[in-house]
Amino acid sequence: MKKPLWILIGIIIIIVFILVSIFLFKYEDVTDDADHIKNIEEEHIKDEDNGTAYIKDTGDKEEMMMNIIAMEDSKEHLERVLQLFPDVDFDKIENSYGEGSVLKILEWLSKQDIQKEEDIILLINMMDDFYREEYSKLIEIIANSYLRDKIIFIKALTKIPNKTKQVAYVLHDFRTYDKSDQDLFNDLEMIVNSKELTNEERNIGVELLSSYSECGT
Repeated sequence: MKKPLWILIGIIIIIVFILVSIFLFKYEDVTDDADHIKNIEEEHIKDEDNGTAYIKDTGDKEEMMMNIIAMEDSKEHLERVLQLFPDVDFDKIENSYGEGSVLKILEWLSKQDIQKEEDIILLINMMDDFYREEYSKLIEIIANSYLRDKIIFIKALTKIPNKTKQVAYVLHDFRTYDKSDQDLFNDLEMIVNSKELTNEERNIGVELLSSYSECGT
């Protein structure tokens, strides 16, 4: 066989090898992509089954809120619930989900760790929207927020100073300082000497506890 023919055969073999390599490389990429997509889909299904990943927004705020509090990991969605709170029609919830549904929401909320100033302000501003058992549960939530972090609570209250006396009544109704581990005079001293509070915030804190004391007279 002539030399040029061997060269031609060699070139053809090299070309075939390159084409096969390219094909296998692309096939591997496609397979990897397919596996990746499959894994994502499986994770999404798993998350949806566990109720952890997605909250379908149907445009119905009441339905969304009830769906959230029914989820096993609903604590992760506390912020979303509080965002919905001012816009939810609680009468609609009672009519759609049965008597006691609003109380169920508040009971769920009472088990959450509410520490952000804006969340405390939101709850204080909604005190007049609830009655009887629902009101009692809401003031429990507010009072527990106070007990959890009094400095943050006072900072929040300073932004709505017109609510100070009303909050004092709430704390009194909850018998906050009847608890064995709470001391009003120690807290008053803590507020006056706190370096975390501004003068305005200290004044609101003092007014809060003074108003609390007046509730018992």
